[in-house]
Amino acid sequence: MMRLSVHLTPLARFRALGNHAEPDLFTSALAVDLAGADGIVCRLEEDGPIDIKALAVLKKIVRSHLTIEVEPNDGLLRTAMELKPDQVTLAPHSKAASQGLDVIANATPLRKQIRSLHAAGIDVSLQVMPEIEQVKEARKLEADAITLSVARYTKADSADDAVIYLEEIEASALGANRLGLSTLVSFAVDHRNVAPLAALGTIDEVVLGHRLFARSMYVGLDRALGEVRDAVRWHQPRG
Repeated sequence: MMRLSVHLTPLARFRALGNHAEPDLFTSALAVDLAGADGIVCRLEEDGPIDIKALAVLKKIVRSHLTIEVEPNDGLLRTAMELKPDQVTLAPHSKAASQGLDVIANATPLRKQIRSLHAAGIDVSLQVMPEIEQVKEARKLEADAITLSVARYTKADSADDAVIYLEEIEASALGANRLGLSTLVSFAVDHRNVAPLAALGTIDEVVLGHRLFARSMYVGLDRALGEVRDAVRWHQPRG
């Protein structure tokens, strides 16, 4: 069954916006764990809402899979390696969060960074747009996974556009599967749009974030996550 991870950074930004201590990041991480998430994702960035001390504590308390999302910046990557998460996702700057890295244009520095992360015993995912050439390059760079930014699909203006963008995701995920890469999807995925992604049968994990927490304001975190899990369960192909 497709795994569900939860990105805690939207919650941390909400807390920082009000300059309050609540919602507490660590309590939130435990709540997400108890709600049945298969993994937790946090973004490491300079002057970001989650600092290195908080990430170090999260590393100790998270019982599931911990992923740190970070720009391919050598300084930030050294910090990430010190934390030794289960996985590092190399992604664009947070101002371009819905976009993907151009791994073809940046192959040389990315190759070096991926090798350094592997030497530290950390798996690597590259956030890319659903474009098969980017997926192929990720495989050449020896990444372990790709994280497809599916914003064009989840925020499509019409059903016809959504179908077109879903076909791009399908082609990229199938290509990644054949190349031996794990495939994750991220950005604005929720209980209303996850079913077609699950039905593809080639996506290993979905990263949930802002929309999950927005939904949980009305129905609670357990139910919000359960709604996504039910949509996946009923639409994922049976093996």
